[in-house]
This record gives sequence, C-alpha cells and structure tokens, in this order.
Amino acid sequence: LEGYTVARLLGKGSFGSVFEALLQSGKMVCVKQIELGNIKSDSELQALENEINLMKRLHHPNIVEYFGCKRDTEKNMLLIFMELVTGGSVNHFVKRVKKLPFNTVRSWTRQPPPCCNVRAMVTKCMTSFALTQKPGTYFN
Repeated sequence: LEGYTVARLLGKGSFGSVFEALLQSGKMVCVKQIELGNIKSDSELQALENEINLMKRLHHPNIVEYFGCKRDTEKNMLLIFMELVTGGSVNHFVKRVKKLPFNTVRSWTRQPPPCCNVRAMVTKCMTSFALTQKPGTYFN
C-alpha cells in the first residue's frame, strides 16, 4: 500500500472522499480518504475505529474486501484501501428499471444482485427501502 495514483473521484462525504486508485502493483482499488481534521468528537473517532476493526475481521465473498489503512501525517488524512466494486449501486439499478418484482427484492435481501456487484449491506439497505415505499410504488 506504499504508493498509489488516484484515477477518479467516486464520491464525497462529510469526512472525506472515496477514489478509484491504482496501486504500484497494478491493482485497482478503492481508497477512502478521511480528513482527520473533520472529525470533531471522540465518538466520531471511535466510530471510525470500529468501522476499520469490523472491516479487518469480515471475510466473505459478498462483502467488500479490506486491504489495509495508513495515515498520511503530511495531509492529516487516514487512507483506507478496499476492494474496488464496479457496476453501480442498487439505487441506480432501481432507478433504471423503475419497478422490481417483490420476489426480486426478497431474493436480494438474501443474496446481493449479480447485476450490480453490490457487496456491502444489501440486506439492510433493501429491507429498509422495501419498508419505506408505498405498496405498488417500486414493486409489481
């Protein structure tokens, strides 16, 4: 994880940004750059440490793989290196197809959809999504 080159911005949040990057080894990865100056409380720092510790322990084909992290003291950032998952989010897929059969949603809460390559938190996201929609809005 010594050297990497940023390829493109994937997203931005309140604590930092997520980039697609190329390691010196030639492997494409996802790099979450967390600006440590944006962390204002001990509880936010503890939540970050908990996320990293959880990612270290989880090893499953349907969960984004954690490669490691390092601190950039010059920029006051924490860099978290993870598997790059392409194909878009469940949200983008639902917007494209407009309606999903209820059996599809039920299936996705058990196993991530292969069309999206989504590997993290699908059960929670899809269940929450399904419970917050009016009947007939997105499911047929």
